[in-house]
Amino acid sequence: PDGTMRKYSVEESGNKLQILAREMVFDRYGKLWIANQARQSDIPRTDGGITVFDPNSGEWALISTLDGLINNDVNSIDMDPLTGNIWVATPTGVQMIRTPSTLTSATEFSLNPPIDGLSGMIPKKVRIDPKGNKWILTQSQGVHIYLANNRWFNEGSGLTRENSGLLDNVAYDLAFDTEKGYAYILTPSGLNRYEIAWTEPRSTLDEISVFPQPYRPGIDTYIAIDGLADQSQVKISTLDGRVIKQFSANAPENKGKQIVWDGRLDNGQYIPRGVYLLFISNVGGLKSTAKMAVE
Repeated sequence: PDGTMRKYSVEESGNKLQILAREMVFDRYGKLWIANQARQSDIPRTDGGITVFDPNSGEWALISTLDGLINNDVNSIDMDPLTGNIWVATPTGVQMIRTPSTLTSATEFSLNPPIDGLSGMIPKKVRIDPKGNKWILTQSQGVHIYLANNRWFNEGSGLTRENSGLLDNVAYDLAFDTEKGYAYILTPSGLNRYEIAWTEPRSTLDEISVFPQPYRPGIDTYIAIDGLADQSQVKISTLDGRVIKQFSANAPENKGKQIVWDGRLDNGQYIPRGVYLLFISNVGGLKSTAKMAVE
C-alpha cells in the first residue's frame, strides 16, 4: 500500500451513488451495499434507496421502490452471516434482499416482502448476530429479535423497558461481543449489556454449566445448558442410563452457545425430581458430561 486514495464521484457512478448515505456493509462476494437517506423536501435533495458497488468490476446499481424496496428512505443495512443475504431497515418495515454473486447492468434484484410483526413500529437499525438473528432497534418501542428460524424472540414482545432491564425504549445502536456472548445496547438513558446465547462457534466443551441448580419445575421458567460448542447435541439420562430427553443441533431450544429448555419432557410433563446426567457431543467429535439436579 502506498497511501493512494481512490475517489468515486456521483457522476462516475451514473448517479447511483447518493450524497446522503447512512450505513454500508460488504456482502460475501465483495460488493459494497450502501443505505441511503431519501429527502425531497429540503436541500440537498436525494432519491435514497440502496447503492450497490462492485469494486472489482466497477459496476454500480441502485435499488429503489421500483425494484420492490418498501421505502427509499433506508435507515440501516446488514448482512446475514449464515445466508449472505442483505437485510434493510426502513421507516415502514424490514425486508431481505437476496445477494447476487455478480453485478452487471442486467442484474435484477430479488426482494422479499417486509416481515410481519412490526406493525406500528419504526425500525431504525438492523444488526445481525453470528447465528443469523436479526436485532431490530426501533424508534420508541425497544429491541425486537427476528430469529434465524423466522420466529420472533419472546413471542414478539422483544426487549423493552417494561419487560426487561432495557434502560430506554429508544435504542440508538447495538454491538455484539461474540466471544463472551453479550449484546451492548446504546440508549439515551445509558448503555445496557445483555447476555445472549448466540455467539461465535466454540472449539471446546470445557466450560459446560447448567443452571439453575437445582431446577424447580413450575417455579423456575427454564433450564439453561451453557458453554456448548457449535452444532452440539445433548442427551439427558437417568443415573441408570435411560435417556429421557434429547436435543439435536437443530432443535428450537438449541441457540448455539446454549440450550434453553422449559423442563418439559416429550409427553408434556415436567422432568421428575432427581439427579440426571447430560451427555454432550458435537459434529467435530467433541464430548463432555455434566450433572443436573431437579428439586
